[in-house]
Amino acid sequence: MLAKQFTNLLGPLAAHLKEKAEEQKIRFLFVNCTKFAMAPGVILTAAMYVFASETLTFWVGPDFAPGGVVVMILLTAMTLGMAELTSSAVLSMTGHHNATAKAAAAEVALNVGLSVALARPLGLAGIATGTLASGVLVDMLYTIRRTCDLHGVTYLSYIQRALAPALLPGAAQFAVTVSLKRLAPPHSLISIAVLATPGALLYIALFWFWSIERSEKDLLISKLLRRARPAVLAEGV
Repeated sequence: MLAKQFTNLLGPLAAHLKEKAEEQKIRFLFVNCTKFAMAPGVILTAAMYVFASETLTFWVGPDFAPGGVVVMILLTAMTLGMAELTSSAVLSMTGHHNATAKAAAAEVALNVGLSVALARPLGLAGIATGTLASGVLVDMLYTIRRTCDLHGVTYLSYIQRALAPALLPGAAQFAVTVSLKRLAPPHSLISIAVLATPGALLYIALFWFWSIERSEKDLLISKLLRRARPAVLAEGV
C-alpha cells in the first residue's frame, strides 16, 4: 500500500507531461518508475516466500500456517500489480482511459471466473491463484503491451529495463534468506525480521549498483543534496 502511494503520484505527473508533449519523460515514468514501484513489493515477497508460514504461526497461531501459500500467491499478484498501476496511470492520464477501463472490467470478470473454477480443487490457494492469473493475463499481455505500443517502447525493452531490474535481485535475496533459515530456524516474529534483514539489504545493494541506471543515480543524488542543503543552512542559522 505504501508503494501504491508512489504510483498515485505518477498520474497527475503524466497528465502534466502530456500537456507539454514531453514524450521522453512519459516513457521514463512508464519504464523506469515501474521498477522503483515494484522494488518494495519484491523485497517483502522474497522474504515471505521463505517465512510466510512461520510468520502466520507466530502472529495468529499454528492453525493458520497452511495459509502461507495463499500469502505468497497474493503477494506475488500485488507485486506484479505495481507494474499495472504504473502503466494504467500513464494510460489514463494521456488520453487512453478507455483502455484501462476495459482492462479493469476484463480482469474482474476473469478473476471471478478463475477463482470460482479453482476454488473447489485448490481451496483458498485456488482463489488466490485466480487473482494472480487474471492479473498476469490482462496486465502483462494487454495493459502493459498497449502502453508500450502507444509510447514507442518495445516489450522486450520493457522487460529488460523495468521488470528484470526489479525482480532479479529478489532471486539473490531469496537464496540468502533460505540459507539463513536453514542455519537458524526462526522462533519468533523478531527472529524472522532478523533473518530476513541480510537478504533485504542485499537486494537494496544489488538494486542500487545493478538495477539503477547512471542517469537515475545522478538524478536521485541531486534531489537528495538539494533537499539536504536547506536543512544544513537552517542549522547554520
